[in-house]
This record gives sequence, structure tokens and C-alpha cells, in this order.
Amino acid sequence: MSALKPPRVLAAINICNYCNNRCIYCKEGRREGAEYASLSLPEIKRNIARLVLEKKVEAVILMGGEVSLRPDFMEILRFIRSLGLEVGVGSNLVRFSDKKFLASCLKHISFLEVSVPAITEKEYRVITRSENFNKFMRGLRNVAAAKVPVTVNIVLTRYTLPLVPGILAFLDGVMPAGLRMVNFKIPTLRGNAQEHADKMCGPVLALRRLKPLLIEWSPRMLLMVTGAPLCLMRGFEQFSLEAFVRFAGHREICINHRTLVFGMDLPAREPFFAECNACRMKGFCAIPSERAGRSMFDNKLDAGKILGRLAGRLLLPGAPR
Repeated sequence: MSALKPPRVLAAINICNYCNNRCIYCKEGRREGAEYASLSLPEIKRNIARLVLEKKVEAVILMGGEVSLRPDFMEILRFIRSLGLEVGVGSNLVRFSDKKFLASCLKHISFLEVSVPAITEKEYRVITRSENFNKFMRGLRNVAAAKVPVTVNIVLTRYTLPLVPGILAFLDGVMPAGLRMVNFKIPTLRGNAQEHADKMCGPVLALRRLKPLLIEWSPRMLLMVTGAPLCLMRGFEQFSLEAFVRFAGHREICINHRTLVFGMDLPAREPFFAECNACRMKGFCAIPSERAGRSMFDNKLDAGKILGRLAGRLLLPGAPR
């Protein structure tokens, strides 16, 4: 699969503070305590109704911790569907080890965005700091069997990077029908990731290992990369998720779960380096990473070639995949 469909107007809403894993790469930091809901049910209903009216939202993805842990999770799904919206859910798959629970959810869910930290127990336990491996694997197989559209996020730690070829082969074997994208995420050093910075994978190392895999596997599945500046992706810019969504005119509206303020069409980004200000591709780029080294940045990118490669991934009506 080599092309993407033009994206919809999507609202990402963080509605849960609690999680049943303690992943070392989680940028939200510690999620301890018994407070499940960062937004009450009336607040969620009010804000989603506003999104439909004011922002013409067509799809909502529920994020934050593990949203399926909310006692009112099913009611939230039913409400969103009652508005005629598509519903996506971000999950670590542990709850979906229960086939009956998954089946109930899939009556309302349009697509899933799931985290796959590892498919080997030792690495899974180290990365998630939990004993949920068996439930995670059952959940992954249950979701694959259900053939629901799934985006898989793989956050690149030093534990994960050597496992990526095996993870791709596994996904190709169990999820040929439902897998719509694999997104490799270079971690942001915030929250738990900052505490475990030595275990995170920076963009230079990540791309060195990923580029051969992008060539090998992109004919079989849709692969993207998040968190890598374009000048580190020479010849592979079409795999940058940030660049693609900006090129395609994607609108993602983020709701901060504490302030309840409607965000801009794209999340605000940190200031770019001085070297980036003269680059014609700045508006399409991910946030530069200090871990890449300032000497790595190049503000003389060939914008025409990059935009051409991005256009090749945009699936236009009637265009071949």
C-alpha cells in the first residue's frame, strides 16, 4: 500500500487520566490515582456538539490514558455515533482481550489507533512496566480477527528498534485486512520519556535503522514516521506524517482536557532553530530535535522534489494506489 486517502476533519479529545500501563515513553508522565475522567460526561457531550457545529468535525478520536477504562465509555461511544460522526479510539489493547467487550465496542467504533510496544514478553514488560503482555497479545489478535481498520503506533525505544522487523512481519501475518497504517513515532522527551531519556531512540539512529525497512515493507503496508525533521529524511520525505498531513490540508483539532480550549487546526509547535527559518519546507516539518545535533540541519532542501514525493502518496479520486 503506497498511498493515503485525503484525511477528514478530525477532533482528538483527551478524556481519561488513568492508564493500566506505565510506559517508559509516555509523555504524559505518571498516571497514578483513581481519577478516571478528566472530562465529565456532560462536558464531553457539550464539547463534541460544539465541535460539530463550529468546526464541522466529521470524526472524533478518543485519547488519553486508556479511555476504555472509563465506566461511561460505552455511553460516550453511543452519543458520538448518535451525532452521525465516525468514532476512533486510542488503546493499548489490554481491555480488548475480552472478546465480548470488544464486540460491544465495535458496534460503535469506526477505527482504532493502537500501541504495539513489543511482541515479546521480556521487552513488553520492560517498556510498559506491567504484567499485561498476555492480555495485550489476545487483544491484538482479537482486533485483527475483527478486521476493524487499525493504525498501529510503534514508539521507538532502544528496546523496540531491534524488534521492528519482527513486529512488521507479525502484523503482516495477523492483520492483512484491517491494518491501515503503521506509524513509527520518535519519542518526545517529556514525562516518563524524559526520565528514561537514555532508553529513547533519537531521530538519527531511528532513521538509520528504519530507511531500509521503509523500502522493504512499503509495498506491503502503509508506513509513516512521526517526529523526524525533513532534512534528516532526504529521499524519504514522503514517509513524514507531519509533512503529509500539512500537504494534504489535514485539519486536526486538539482539545486540551484541562482548559477545554478549542485548539487551532494544527497543534502549536515549539520554535524552530534559526537554521530552519530560511527553509522553504519549514511549514511542513516536524519539530527539530536537539538530539539530532545542530550540524545535521540543512535549510536548502529541494522543495519541488519533496512536494512531488508527497503528492505521490496522496490518493486522488481515480488514482492508482
